Amino acid sequence: ITGADVYFIAGQSNAAGCSDFYRNDKATFNLSGKWLTKAKSGIYTKGFPNVSYFGFGGVSSVESAGTRFLTELVPVKVAQGSNYVSEFGPELGMAEYLSTHYGPGSENPNRVAVIVKYAVGAASLIGEQAASWCSWCAPSYQKANNITIFGQDLYHNMVGTSTDYSTGVVYKAFDAMKAKGYTDIDLKGFYWSQGEAECNESDYAKHGPALEAFITDMRKDLDLASNSFMSANTSVNIAGATDLDFLISEIAPTFSNSIKLADGTSSNQYIREVVKAQKAVAEKLS
Repeated sequence: ITGADVYFIAGQSNAAGCSDFYRNDKATFNLSGKWLTKAKSGIYTKGFPNVSYFGFGGVSSVESAGTRFLTELVPVKVAQGSNYVSEFGPELGMAEYLSTHYGPGSENPNRVAVIVKYAVGAASLIGEQAASWCSWCAPSYQKANNITIFGQDLYHNMVGTSTDYSTGVVYKAFDAMKAKGYTDIDLKGFYWSQGEAECNESDYAKHGPALEAFITDMRKDLDLASNSFMSANTSVNIAGATDLDFLISEIAPTFSNSIKLADGTSSNQYIREVVKAQKAVAEKLS
């Protein structure tokens, strides 16, 4: 196998993964129905051999990432969420689905799927909240609005900088793929789960412009990071960044103890406004 299809996960806590696989005793499954049956079979704890994971998901400072940052490709399984003990994020369900489309007997017998995740709880998108310890603020939005980033600059932590993309999580993931012999890399899609940080009176109106800038800048910088890696590693080909598909999850209508109304929207006006902005950006961008 020499080919790898890459699926990115980024955002705040829902992307990082705070779902409990076990209850407090760390032995009883916190699942029901068909998922409980599957869990008992062991598929989630054994992992999916045709879908690999690389990256970080946390709810506290990335400075303490040593125990949560998986810097080698490993099969996707439970405990790659925010605490690396029993929590999981969207990577687990994605891997279960993707595993049927890669490897022997599938339509992609000579390829694997790789999930690259970088997500941190409570992360802002607009970057200017002094109380926030981390931000996804896109460079173009930061420049246009003269914003000073407080705390960790998650955007550049993920993609690196224009002077050295090799510092970014993405470049390091490419290195890990090359080490496994994957020289034909295709960037397939980007799952973004964030917005709760802007569900408030002072920030909700900024979410739409910041999200549009994030997607536009991320496509551009992923392309530049890919080109930088290929320049240094001529045996590797990377494609698909400039028109990368984005999947945006809506803010849950029940976030922050809000109520889901009969029409499916939230009782919280700021959640409604952020969801409206998310939909508008999806309609506007390709």
